[in-house]
Amino acid sequence: MSNKKKMEVLYFVEQYIKRYGYPPTVRDIGKGLGYRSPSTVHGYLRQLKEEHLIESDGSKPRTLHINSRVLLKVRLLSCYSQYTGWSVC
Repeated sequence: MSNKKKMEVLYFVEQYIKRYGYPPTVRDIGKGLGYRSPSTVHGYLRQLKEEHLIESDGSKPRTLHINSRVLLKVRLLSCYSQYTGWSVC
């Protein structure tokens, strides 16, 4: 998975939690990022979990969260993107 795709998913999850107060579902992520297949989203989430960028309890719904150290980087990069014109979404 490309770094841009990672940032898109991480930024989407962070913004969704910030807006609604709870984590998005796989379908929410797919719809928000324009992915038609839930398996695509599952694949990205699996890779992010393997890299310890996100965590979740697979036995419970809506337990997705971003590792706190990664969250700071996501926020810094989103601020940086405002000045460079680079967009993660």
